[in-house]
Amino acid sequence: MKSYRRFESEQELKEHIRDNFETYVHLLKEKIAPLEENYRRSYKQGVVGIFLVIASIVTWYIHPPILIPLSLLFLYFGIKMIRSALPVVYSFNKALNQASYSLVFKLFDLEAEYFEPSEEVTPKKLDYLPKRLSSIKYVFPKKFYHDTLTPTVSGKVGKLLDHSMLMTEPRNTIQVDDAFTSKFSNREMYIAELDVKHIERSRRRVFVKNIFSGLFVALELPRTLEGKTFISTELGLLFQDIGGQVFDPDAVETELEWNDFEKLLEVKTTNPIEARYILTPDFMEDLFIWWRDRKQLGDKKLQVRLSFVGNHMYVLFPDKRTRVGNAALRVQAHETQKHLESIALPLMHILNLIDDVEHRIKS
Repeated sequence: MKSYRRFESEQELKEHIRDNFETYVHLLKEKIAPLEENYRRSYKQGVVGIFLVIASIVTWYIHPPILIPLSLLFLYFGIKMIRSALPVVYSFNKALNQASYSLVFKLFDLEAEYFEPSEEVTPKKLDYLPKRLSSIKYVFPKKFYHDTLTPTVSGKVGKLLDHSMLMTEPRNTIQVDDAFTSKFSNREMYIAELDVKHIERSRRRVFVKNIFSGLFVALELPRTLEGKTFISTELGLLFQDIGGQVFDPDAVETELEWNDFEKLLEVKTTNPIEARYILTPDFMEDLFIWWRDRKQLGDKKLQVRLSFVGNHMYVLFPDKRTRVGNAALRVQAHETQKHLESIALPLMHILNLIDDVEHRIKS
């Protein structure tokens, strides 16, 4: 069975990217060369538009009333320039992210194929909502939305997320930024950047609750499992913030007898014998390393969630670096290195866990 374990530590992976980043910058520029000139022009146009909007506000509040027409003129042209630049910047960022993911997957001898998650993306009006303060309700006037706004959770990613049972909290909007498929031992693997919300409406207000922002991975396993197993890397936090209970009422807490790290874990399963078989010492060691590395970087609550349901393994990795809907500034060495690391590091840990499971679960 082929192994996709290419790097033994985050430091080794970072050094590899650092040693080759000039080559990576060159490869990325080749991919996006047809878009870059138009992007730079539109980016500058957007900056000028922002400046004009700011000038409009300053002119309106500080200067005499005689300058109000000038303020309105600044506002009109500023908004027009920003709206004209945004589609170009978004297209460039999308192309850059696709090229970056493809490059990172090749580090692990995998091919990434982009798929358009059109069914998961909600109307663009949602891009104006705050995304970073998880699990807090925001209230917005209804005028911020189209009257016909209908959130959706349909599509492949939404169905996989439902099947994973990793989110028990109500949600009705899944925004998917980058989504890719890859073949892992000739079986399908999905990886997607998600921004999940629950939206409710009243006559005058729209209530928005942020549920989750980060990476979601789904891998088809060699065989179908008898039980369902759920794991959280924070004791006592299983399904908190992204839900209050396990869908399957037969799931019970299970001890794995793996040193002190088990005191920090929470594991629930409907089949304790099968769970102990799947969650080997190697698997636990790799999960601990991921948890430890994130803690050292200052992540106070790295609530990595995993589940084994049916013939799939699922991973939810909350990541504040997930840039759903955001745009890159430029392609240069330092920013490229950081961007590639933000994709490669979690992927390395996920592939290490998958590798452990692959060697345990045989068809």
